[in-house]
Amino acid sequence: MNKIYKKAIISISLLIFFMNLNLTAPEAEASHHLQPLNEIYSFFQNEQLKLTEWQVLMRDKVKLESGSVEQILNRQFPDASVDVQKLDNQAEKIIINNHNKIGGFTEQLSIVHQKNSATAEFKYVLTGKKWGENVEKRVRQTLNQQVLRLFDKMPAIFTCMRAQTSDNIKSNYLVDKFQEQTNMDKLKTLNEKNFNTVSGYIHKWTIDEIPISQREKMNVQMAVRNGLAHGSNVIIGTPILVTEY
Repeated sequence: MNKIYKKAIISISLLIFFMNLNLTAPEAEASHHLQPLNEIYSFFQNEQLKLTEWQVLMRDKVKLESGSVEQILNRQFPDASVDVQKLDNQAEKIIINNHNKIGGFTEQLSIVHQKNSATAEFKYVLTGKKWGENVEKRVRQTLNQQVLRLFDKMPAIFTCMRAQTSDNIKSNYLVDKFQEQTNMDKLKTLNEKNFNTVSGYIHKWTIDEIPISQREKMNVQMAVRNGLAHGSNVIIGTPILVTEY
């Protein structure tokens, strides 16, 4: 009787373990992508740069079942605004905008679907203007939930933060300070009039990587633009900038 009881306890424990493993692994992996935002925000504060926007973007192709878009709207975004755009005779784009009042950020889901296709391109974007411990906690919770609800597997994840200053910035100085704080390996640079970018690799960040040669990969990109009406813009993104500079 005791042996049967022990076997039952072991079986139940293993079942719970594997259930938790399946549920938490994607969440943990998604949460890793918020680590850079905390460090970038700290860098902005150290350099007295004013944060103007942060963004987290997830995208991937998703199997589209009959009625799945309606289910997403009803279950996850019941109060959201919806815009349907006809791209051509064979494709449409559905844009769902939802303001998360509790989190203080905006969610946008765009779905591009080709006629007679079993899959659709999903792009989910979180955007906000303030960052801190409470915001990061709410973003983490929302991100983990939407990874499981919207995507079949772990999607590609991109993050970025934008800041501005009323003065022109010496981009080389700023890059050196960021390199000093994060131990970034500087891989490639582009220097133009009033515009500079640097691509690099930060070893302690467990995030997506992009190959830039047979031997090198990047996971961070930084851009500085001077000469604007308000002064200068600084934007740092992982693993590459996918937003306008």
